[in-house]
Amino acid sequence: MEPDNVRDCIRKLLMVQIRNLDLQLELQDDTRLIDDLHLDSVTYIGLVISLEEMLHIRFDEDHLTMQKLTTLLDLYRYVEAKTPQGQTDNNYRE
Repeated sequence: MEPDNVRDCIRKLLMVQIRNLDLQLELQDDTRLIDDLHLDSVTYIGLVISLEEMLHIRFDEDHLTMQKLTTLLDLYRYVEAKTPQGQTDNNYRE
């Protein structure tokens, strides 16, 4: 999968969360998952599960907490590094 597509996938998932939290933010690379998006651990794990299913990847156990991936750019880079080329679920729906 192309990096922009991975990033689009992550952005779409996060926008659903932001809409649910009624936040009006523009997602930037330096957007902080906890401080800016107010993601809690349950929401983060839901995001991880969705990404794993959609992109056919597995997060390492030490990345299942938000302390390792603090910004959107951290999350992008981690997921891009884990994503095999061309293996995505194109059936994503908001």
